[in-house]
Amino acid sequence: MNTINLKQIIFFVLGFFVGIVGLYSWSHFFSDTKDEEALESVTKSSLEADLTPQHNVSVGNDSATTISPLSVQSDAVVVASQGAGDSVLVKSVDLDSKYDSGWVVVHELNGGVIANALGATRVDPGKSENVKVYLLRGTEHNKNYVVVLYKDNGDKEFSLKTDEPISNANKELVMSSFLAK
Repeated sequence: MNTINLKQIIFFVLGFFVGIVGLYSWSHFFSDTKDEEALESVTKSSLEADLTPQHNVSVGNDSATTISPLSVQSDAVVVASQGAGDSVLVKSVDLDSKYDSGWVVVHELNGGVIANALGATRVDPGKSENVKVYLLRGTEHNKNYVVVLYKDNGDKEFSLKTDEPISNANKELVMSSFLAK
């Protein structure tokens, strides 16, 4: 009788470990590796080093861009209101072919002024759809944010110090605002 109980315990323990290994393998097999790859495209240190813009972002003669959050929309960057979270889905980005590459950057708004960068994703020239921007700090419910298009300085690493926001012919930033619901 003791050998039957001992065999049952051994098979139970082995089955348990096989189940754990199987579950671990299953979860890694079906994990979304695009999330990890996208996060690698933005070096965490480049955003954490200084999360506030280093440029004198200007529209007209103003030294800072003050915007009405719900009225700012650009054909080159299209984003809709969406649930708060750790990423932002930009419906479409149209980067002019005169740029080698660019960055889609999500910024907080502070009193209508563009503030901290929360995340960035690199894009190639032309039209890109459903661009997901992963954030170092998530958006919050009922707050307005802005997505600004930046030109890459050639190093393919985002930096607020060296990559500059793109302006249109009227010297207005190429950006769109959205509400995190």
